Amino acid sequence: MKYPVFSSIWFSPNPVKSENSYRSGAISEPLDNLVPLAVELSSAEPLILRKIPGLCMLSGVQFRYFAWQDASKKEKRGVFLYGSARQMKHMLEKMKQQKNLQKISRDIQKSVETFLQREPKFSLRRKRWHFREKIYLFGVVNVTPDSFYNGGKYTEPQQAIEHALQLVEEGCDVVDVGGESSRPGSEPISAQEELKRVLPVIEGIRKQSRIPISIDTTKSIVAREAISAGAEIINDISGLQMDEKMMIVAAETKSPIVINHIQGTPKTMQVQPSYAHLLWEIFSYFYERVERLNKVGVHNIILDPGIGFGKTPQHNAQILRNLSYFSSLGFPIMVGVSRKSFIGYYGGGKEPAERLEGSISSAATAVIFGAHILRVHDVLSTQKALSVLRPVLQAVHPTYST
Repeated sequence: MKYPVFSSIWFSPNPVKSENSYRSGAISEPLDNLVPLAVELSSAEPLILRKIPGLCMLSGVQFRYFAWQDASKKEKRGVFLYGSARQMKHMLEKMKQQKNLQKISRDIQKSVETFLQREPKFSLRRKRWHFREKIYLFGVVNVTPDSFYNGGKYTEPQQAIEHALQLVEEGCDVVDVGGESSRPGSEPISAQEELKRVLPVIEGIRKQSRIPISIDTTKSIVAREAISAGAEIINDISGLQMDEKMMIVAAETKSPIVINHIQGTPKTMQVQPSYAHLLWEIFSYFYERVERLNKVGVHNIILDPGIGFGKTPQHNAQILRNLSYFSSLGFPIMVGVSRKSFIGYYGGGKEPAERLEGSISSAATAVIFGAHILRVHDVLSTQKALSVLRPVLQAVHPTYST
């Protein structure tokens, strides 16, 4: 089993080092070199559980144990680790000296290397995306009468096609076409109705542009037909929950897939969402789905933590602050904050039409904390903001180029 990098909070065995010690300077390493880890432990590893505290204390690595139940009510255990790259290296050296810890030390080392590399693997049309060079944008085209923003504005195919081409001109990398609203409280529609909405738009875009198209759908039949019409990426906001055949379609069509985290369904997701351990649960959700996709031969994956999909404003803020911790799974992180209600909650505009500035600042925040891809309504405004952010990121991360 791979032990991915991930963390939400960290605790020190040494009381001198607080949860915020890396901010106050107790850890003298630059922020870029700090590594959060999450190690999932099986019940057959009690010896490891007993040895971790001592190894952490010797190396200065902070830790905390966690226990939780997965969707099948199976008990699972894990441990959060947090420290500098130097401290992690020291801990790994100690672990490798102990025979029964050699395997886990190798897995942790791979996760550390993946985290520090900061460039997940993703390709489209046999070309690799270079996340050190740019942030990629999915431009939203909602062909729906009831989406929370722009709902009803592009219901006619020609209107939606023209809007998509405008987003291409503004600089989006992918046009994301959706025919079913996923706003909180929305009702599902039939596959036939969804196909009626999206197919003419996808076909029309493809006739006039070579821009990559993603199909935003939870239905495998819609995904398959959309790909036949010219779409190349599947964006499943249900994360394979609503249609188990979706991963088969992705495998058979060799299509990249976006896995979105959601609690419940669009109709129920905002009815008192709650989590025992928010980020650990999202991590587990991604981990399980990546394993399933890999088993059917799908390795071209994008992860979306699902801002607003069964989350309170506080949940959304916590996710944004901890985005980079999902990167160790080896896949790019996509974030969709554009015009969403949590922006209004924090004073960024009561109505979606008033949330441009809040959307831009949230998108910039997402990039700073680890997003590789942004799903946006306002492509040109986002591009302008990123043009200012890029030199700042380049100054912080010498490996990040413009």
